[in-house]
Amino acid sequence: MRSLGPGPMVLALAFALGAPGLLDAQTARPGFEVFGSVGVGVGVGGGEFASQGFGDGRAAGPSAGGGIGMRPFLSTNDSFLSGLGFEFEVNAVRPLLAASHADTYMTGSILAHFGNDRIEAFGLLGAGKRFVPGRDDQILQLGAGAKVFLTRSVSVRPEIRLVPEFGPTTWRLSTGLGYRW
Repeated sequence: MRSLGPGPMVLALAFALGAPGLLDAQTARPGFEVFGSVGVGVGVGGGEFASQGFGDGRAAGPSAGGGIGMRPFLSTNDSFLSGLGFEFEVNAVRPLLAASHADTYMTGSILAHFGNDRIEAFGLLGAGKRFVPGRDDQILQLGAGAKVFLTRSVSVRPEIRLVPEFGPTTWRLSTGLGYRW
């Protein structure tokens, strides 16, 4: 396979750093965010969890992840558009009794933010893939949380996410830190 070299990465970095400055003169200035989280994932139902040592089909374990997000219309006066956001996240949940694997989730989500002050509640709807050894599954994701701003740019992000699946269903409770610019 032929390597593309550093060119595409340099262009992407230049765009990410330069786009906010180029858009400053326009009325809608986007907001970008990076975040990380730690928490616990709880699986309920399905033979997969029962096979991990829980006779009633429950399993739990630590989770960790991170992602990037964007609010394309953050600075507009339209409350609906300014609350609209998108994010991409990678998260892993490792059931405590699992022999050797973690479930890895890669999702893209649409977020609706409510409030534009020190505390912003949000709801999300997303889709992506769940990767486990030997297979990968298409998933949907529902969630809610809040961004509690400690400074103009730094926030604490408590949240809950639900991944309803055929068989097991995963709930994830987490708290993260975010940085917005």
